[in-house]
Amino acid sequence: GEIAEPFALVVARKLRLKNTYVELDLSRAAFGKQLKRADRSNARWALVIGDSEAKQGEVILKDLRAKDTKVSTEERVNIEILLARFS
Repeated sequence: GEIAEPFALVVARKLRLKNTYVELDLSRAAFGKQLKRADRSNARWALVIGDSEAKQGEVILKDLRAKDTKVSTEERVNIEILLARFS
C-alpha cells in the first residue's frame, strides 16, 4: 500500500544494518503468490506489512517453516521488538 511500501523500505534497511538478509517483494503481485515466492526462496520468516500495520509501526511475522495448521504461525510484532530479536 501507499503507506506500507516506504515503511517496508525502512524496516528492510534497519534489518540489513543488523546483518540480516532481506528481500523485498514490491511487485504488487497477489499476497498468496508473494508468500509462495518467499517459501520457495527457503526463507525462514516473512514479514507482512500492510497500511494498517505500517500506521501502527508493526509487522506480521510469519513463520514459513511452521506446518502445523492448528497453531498460529503469525504474530503481530512492534518493529522495535522485531529489531531487538535480530540483535
